[in-house]
Amino acid sequence: GGAYCWGDNFYGQFGDGTTTSSDDPVAVSGGFRFKTVRLSQLTTCGVAIGSLAYCWGADGFGQLGNGTNENSTSPVLVAGGLSFATVDLKDMSACGLTTSGAAYCWGYNYASSTPVPVATGLKFDVLSQGWWHACGITGDGLAYCWGQGGWGQLGDGNTTTFSSLPVAVSGGLPFASISAGLDQTCAVTASGSGYCWGYNVAGQVGDGSTISPAVPVAIATDRTFASIDAGYFYSCGVTTGHEAYCWGNNDGGQLGNGTTTLSTVPVRVVQ
Repeated sequence: GGAYCWGDNFYGQFGDGTTTSSDDPVAVSGGFRFKTVRLSQLTTCGVAIGSLAYCWGADGFGQLGNGTNENSTSPVLVAGGLSFATVDLKDMSACGLTTSGAAYCWGYNYASSTPVPVATGLKFDVLSQGWWHACGITGDGLAYCWGQGGWGQLGDGNTTTFSSLPVAVSGGLPFASISAGLDQTCAVTASGSGYCWGYNVAGQVGDGSTISPAVPVAIATDRTFASIDAGYFYSCGVTTGHEAYCWGNNDGGQLGNGTTTLSTVPVRVVQ
């Protein structure tokens, strides 16, 4: 359960008590044993054994969740004493799912430096925080999203500026997993079918077009997926056959297919 980090550490996102960067893994301080660890560009959070959440690194918008706006080079306890199953974060915002299925969020998008409950009576099994929106899946497989929605990334058929309350994703598809990216969302059904919606200028929705849909559209592939992760202008998925596919922007080779050409449909990551 020990956590290690490496790379850039300018804001203390290693959690080792320093701001010294390293090419080699360094141990997170405090002797914590973690069940999960997630990181954004400048901040890291983890759920320790015992279900308490800790965060470290940049805190300019309260994304550490401890009631301050002060960076920390070592783990600080997320306020409220909540028992978390998972915590997810992107950019300057974080959301956590408690062991009872309640969703709490904090940071920039939520204008709070401590966890605030998502305003719904829904209980979630899955939760994903994107750059500007978040999504969750309830026990019956229905997906809900909230936050920025100008590109249709909430999936409810609208392109309103934002929703401060969870809205149901259209279609009533039974999703098993979901990932909120920059301005797009992707999800996988219980049978392994992949769907995406939202901003699609680089083909990151994967339906073969660059039209931005405000409702789920099927990814243009005959593959079944185990999981999909929606990223920054591109998306990637792992199939049930353990193959990796990516689609969308590729100016830095992020699709992993040996080119720098974008693709509006999934292309296999080469080995």
